[in-house]
Amino acid sequence: HCLESQTLKTLLHGEAIAVGMVLEAFLSYTLSSLTATDLESIKETFSKIYEKISFKLSDIKAVMKLLKHDKKNSHGQVNFVLLEAIGKCRYNMKVSETTIVKAFEYYAEK
Repeated sequence: HCLESQTLKTLLHGEAIAVGMVLEAFLSYTLSSLTATDLESIKETFSKIYEKISFKLSDIKAVMKLLKHDKKNSHGQVNFVLLEAIGKCRYNMKVSETTIVKAFEYYAEK
């Protein structure tokens, strides 16, 4: 929802959700136990449906600022629900800003 709020004029709801799912898949691969195969499958699936969206660093910083105000977060710490595997998740996974930026970098790759 933060992506959609930040880019409301340029992203459709489905596009924002797709980008967010690829970002969270990368975070799940990095911080949980999602496999590289599942990560690539998720990214490939959405790339067949939606064109890649370009994000400037200022967009990413604005998204991170919005994330800090999400109801799942407290004390400036960003928490996510991340995948252990497709269909199995872990709650309250703390994610650093550096890792979020790396997720955007992964999204931007081919």
